[in-house]
Amino acid sequence: RCGMGPCQGRMCGETAATLLARHLGSREAAGYWTGRPPLRPVPLADLLGRFDYADIPVPMPAPL
Repeated sequence: RCGMGPCQGRMCGETAATLLARHLGSREAAGYWTGRPPLRPVPLADLLGRFDYADIPVPMPAPL
């Protein structure tokens, strides 16, 4: 799928949106492509060990 490869849509996103707009007949019908974070691939090794589980709120127990 477009946007799922190593470039994360930076190379193919605009081209894919243009082709879809031509197929559908208008740019508005195709929607607009926007880049979403991460704007560059992030190796999973960079994420390991950096997550603080203390930041996750603990749900309150349900009343009986």
